[in-house]
Amino acid sequence: MYDFDVLQYCTTDRILCWLYEYRGMQHSAPGKDDAAHSDHGMDMPMAPSSSSHNDGSHDMMMQMMQMTFYWGKRVHILFDGWSSHNLGQYLFSLLAIFCIAFFYEWLSTFRASAKSSVMASKEANNLTSPFLLHRLYLTVLFAIHAVTGYALMLMVMTFNGGIFIVIIAGLTVAYFVFEGYNKSPKVVAGHHV
Repeated sequence: MYDFDVLQYCTTDRILCWLYEYRGMQHSAPGKDDAAHSDHGMDMPMAPSSSSHNDGSHDMMMQMMQMTFYWGKRVHILFDGWSSHNLGQYLFSLLAIFCIAFFYEWLSTFRASAKSSVMASKEANNLTSPFLLHRLYLTVLFAIHAVTGYALMLMVMTFNGGIFIVIIAGLTVAYFVFEGYNKSPKVVAGHHV
């Protein structure tokens, strides 16, 4: 049932190739219903590859996920529905990504400002801790900030050079614009709090 000979050329960082080939062996087994063993959308889009290796497992891994920066307008971003196939779609996607990066950095500054005003309110009312509503407000801001940050990280992981540059540009421009509003930012691990 299992073909463990495939493991002889797979290392721990290439275990996905074994899983990929194992799924492929299940598909080719006689008498198996192909609909019952479908991919369920698990194949990742193939990005342009500059690999010239003759190793079949390496080519298979490159087809599953791009692991080096590339330049091109054909890219899938976060969702299957958000992809660009021509220059217009690519430029619109870059503009949207710039706005998301700008929003992320603005939210960093806004969170710092909101936290300082909550703390000022706490001190003005002689409280030992902020009101529950204030804590919920800061928690929601944190959640939005975290989701946006992880979304930007996943966009960078497309390894598209244009997306990487636009994210850095959006963060940089927003930092330049909003840094003056935050008089003494508290920085933790490179991010405003």
